Amino acid sequence: MTNQADYSSGANGSRTDLNVAFRRQLLNNRLSVRVGTDIPLSGSSGTQATQGTSAASNLAGDVSIEYTILRDGRLRLRAFRQNGYEDIDGAIVRTGGALVFQRDFKDVSELFTKVAGEVKRERRENRKQEKVDKKTEKDSTHVATDSALAD
Repeated sequence: MTNQADYSSGANGSRTDLNVAFRRQLLNNRLSVRVGTDIPLSGSSGTQATQGTSAASNLAGDVSIEYTILRDGRLRLRAFRQNGYEDIDGAIVRTGGALVFQRDFKDVSELFTKVAGEVKRERRENRKQEKVDKKTEKDSTHVATDSALAD
């Protein structure tokens, strides 16, 4: 829910909108699709997506598609179309794309230092162990399937 000033009519006012959205994750949670819109509760008659007779059919006013490139979620690709509202300009539409890189830190000083060699080694070992675990899981599933076929 957002409440903001509204000067689009020339007078000081306020508007309140409720944002409603649905999100669905696909492809083993690597693709995320989000669809939604703003519903005007009070104040102005709403954004472009909620005005007029097509308001009920315009549920997909905001659309966002995000794909996780790396399995650990550090690198993602995002495209979006979003209806917005600014105090002076009124209703606007934002469209764009982004390449998102995310890195976790324990404290702020880590932001300005290089990644320590021990951390790199630990990450490398974790990745190797994940590969071994995944291969073991795949092999155990394959063996179980073969034994079921033999019966």
